[in-house]
Amino acid sequence: MLGTLIEYFGTLKGRYLVIHTKSANVGWMLNLKHNGNTIIVWSISGQTQSERFEPGAGSTIERIDAARAAQAAGYTIRYKFKPIIPVRPWRRDAARTIDGIFERTNPDVISMAVFMWTDFGDMTQRLDTSLLDPEFLAAAEYAVDEVMPTRTKPFPRDVRAEIYEHHLNLIRRRNREIPVSLSTESPEMWRLLSRKLGSTVMNYVCGCGPNSTPWRKKLECDPYKAVERGPVGGFEGM
Repeated sequence: MLGTLIEYFGTLKGRYLVIHTKSANVGWMLNLKHNGNTIIVWSISGQTQSERFEPGAGSTIERIDAARAAQAAGYTIRYKFKPIIPVRPWRRDAARTIDGIFERTNPDVISMAVFMWTDFGDMTQRLDTSLLDPEFLAAAEYAVDEVMPTRTKPFPRDVRAEIYEHHLNLIRRRNREIPVSLSTESPEMWRLLSRKLGSTVMNYVCGCGPNSTPWRKKLECDPYKAVERGPVGGFEGM
C-alpha cells in the first residue's frame, strides 16, 4: 500500500508524502516513481538506546545507511532525535550518531525531542533505569511535583535544555546552515533556545510539519493563523 501511495504522490505537484520510520528496510522503494514528492523522516538514536530500548528496529548505523540509500534514489531525507533517552553514554552516542549522519548523508532538517509524556513513576516501570544517566534520573525524581502539570515530564527544563544544546552544538560543528528544531516542546523551551536554534516557535521547519516542504529553511507565515481550508477538508498554508 505504501508503494502505491509513494507513486501516487509522484504524480502530483506541490504535494508531498511524509513517511516517519525507524526501519532500515528501504530496498523495495528505491526504484519507485516518487518524483521527489516523498520525504522520509528517520527517528534516530544513539547506539545504546537503539540496542537496549528499540529492539526490532534498525540499529543506528542501519538507519543511517538506509537513509543514504534512499537519498541516492532521490528521496528527501530527515532525522528526528525522538525520543532522546539520556542513557549513561548519551553524550558519546550523540557525537557518534551525528558524525555518522553527516559523513553518510545530507539531510534537509533535523528535529529533537527528549523522552516525555510520561511521569516519573511510569518511566521507572517502562525503562531499565540502571541504563540512564544517574544525574538526570535523580533530577527527574526530584522534579516530580514541578513537572507534574506539564506534558514534557518527567525531565525538568534544565535537563532537557542541556541535552538539546549538546546535540545542537555537535550538529553545528558539522553543518552551520541546516534547520534544527524542537519537536513537541514547550513554548518556554523555545524561548530559551530560539536564538541558538536560529528560528522561533512560529517559523521553524518541523521534520513532519504540513508546511515543511523539502529544503525549506523557515516558514514564511504563522502556521497557526495563515491557513485556509483545503478542497478535501485539510488545511493549506496561505
